[in-house]
Amino acid sequence: MSEFTNKVAVVTGATSGIGRATVIAFAREGTKVVAAGRREDEGNELVKAIRHDGGEAVFVKTDVSQRADCGKAGRPTHRDQHREQRPSRLRTLFHTP
Repeated sequence: MSEFTNKVAVVTGATSGIGRATVIAFAREGTKVVAAGRREDEGNELVKAIRHDGGEAVFVKTDVSQRADCGKAGRPTHRDQHREQRPSRLRTLFHTP
């Protein structure tokens, strides 16, 4: 079991490059990942792939260069056995420009 198992990580720039690789790496370690990025199609495909592999992730369309978007990544909910719950403990915030 990893030290990241059942923790929550928010990753910005999650739809490509280092951000995408970071989301995948966290998910493989058992982290519940909030993938934040501007490209919705790529974000949704990433989440679908992670869930297919047994991981937990949600995508939040976010542009961190826009002040109004900056709080969005911290507000998503995870589904846990048919009930909504907020991530209980943010373990990591990983920002990629």
